[in-house]
Amino acid sequence: MILLFHGFNEKHWHKYLPWAARMLEDTGKTIVLFPIAFHMNRAPAAWSDPRLMHQVSKRRREEFPDLLNSSLLNAAISSRLQRNPQRFIWSGLQTYHDVKDFVESCTRGEHPLFNKACSIDIMAYSIGGFLSQVLLLSNPDGLFSETRLFMFCGGPVFNRISPVSKFILDSEANVHLYSFLVEHLESHLKHDVKLSACLSDGSESGVAFRSMLSYKSRVAYREERFEKMSRRISAIALAKDEVIPPYEVENTLNGRNRNIPIRVRTLDFPYPYKHEDPFPAQPGISTEVNEGFRDVFDIIGCFLK
Repeated sequence: MILLFHGFNEKHWHKYLPWAARMLEDTGKTIVLFPIAFHMNRAPAAWSDPRLMHQVSKRRREEFPDLLNSSLLNAAISSRLQRNPQRFIWSGLQTYHDVKDFVESCTRGEHPLFNKACSIDIMAYSIGGFLSQVLLLSNPDGLFSETRLFMFCGGPVFNRISPVSKFILDSEANVHLYSFLVEHLESHLKHDVKLSACLSDGSESGVAFRSMLSYKSRVAYREERFEKMSRRISAIALAKDEVIPPYEVENTLNGRNRNIPIRVRTLDFPYPYKHEDPFPAQPGISTEVNEGFRDVFDIIGCFLK
């Protein structure tokens, strides 16, 4: 099977269905669209109510006059993360254990749709790359020892991405999230017993999670493990991606000395695109978009086949 992990602040699988269909055609493997906690069908319906979210965004702009990139699309998650940035960690760890439990049920032969001998590979987009890297770095119970991971528009540690976007987070939420996760995490851990236990050095998932928060955090641990599994990881970055720039993908995956042989390709398309919408459905460019889609998924299919 191939686990497909989506991006941050997404509530619908629409754009991923062609991705899943193409990978199914190319590899013959079952594609499992796995939702991150508080995303997709795991998010409250109210978060998708345009009128309600417009009001939330309006209040945020009134409260923070210098607010950038607030929209009805990111108002709910921005409000929640600004109030409680640790929700990013809880969401990630919840999903981590959800994936672990699902894979364990398959390998024990308890899942009705999968043979216990089935392979487990991952295709991850955007923040889904962060989740997949934590899974492979920690490798709980050896479940992902043979897993191949392909990341599309993903791969850097958290403090090397720029998520301020009308589709992801507004600027105020991003400031609070960065402050909590990167600048003052150690201080917060001293006062939060539960969070400290989950991210302690005695927790393999916690160590892996923290190694992916900052470029300077647990560098030797992160790079040694990436080196050992480098043949099983590959990535595509997009030249004009402003959320996850190609050089940051290389900085994390290829290491400080650029000596980790993980294959990172940087592609560009002859049409307007952005991180959140690499294959836009716009009139007049469908031929170019289809070609770009084929180029990307030819590479992904070849790697995961």
